[in-house]
Amino acid sequence: VLPVVSAGVEGAPALTTGVFETLPAADLARAPGETSAPAAARSSETRPPEAALDGLDPFEQALELYRQGHYLEAQRRFDRITRSAGSRAAEAALYAAQSIRNASGCAAAVSRFERVRLDFPGSPSAYEAAWRTAKCQQQLGDTEAARQSYESLLQVTSHAERARTALAGLGGAASRLPAEGSASGKSPR
Repeated sequence: VLPVVSAGVEGAPALTTGVFETLPAADLARAPGETSAPAAARSSETRPPEAALDGLDPFEQALELYRQGHYLEAQRRFDRITRSAGSRAAEAALYAAQSIRNASGCAAAVSRFERVRLDFPGSPSAYEAAWRTAKCQQQLGDTEAARQSYESLLQVTSHAERARTALAGLGGAASRLPAEGSASGKSPR
């Protein structure tokens, strides 16, 4: 479990994403396919000197690159960690997908979020990937796909409330939602 770290853009509110890092609201609110100027600039920068990453394990090295906005290099490292199938493979896969999202936008990232959900079913990373898939689908204007993704989270305790809120925001969905505390609102074990 990663600590929640504030990484907001000055003057912009940050969104907390549960066990994963706080992401600048600006990174999540871009138009489809749009890359924010800071993200575009950071993704094309050269990566920090290896000395800055000395002493860190491979996941922490990739995470530090991600925090610094070096999304392409972070993605490569997270992908390597995912392929190794170690204890942090699911987290690494999610961060790789989020790195793609930050560098290239939602259109490029949806399939990677979906792959996390399919490759690591039932994991916190899979649930977070489903949430991020839904957010991207919504941004891309695919309301029905977003609705289905949000609905898939209604039985997941960690995501049910925000999925319910997001569905209500899609319009017309609130009447189809199970009542909070109902049997279908509980997380499967």
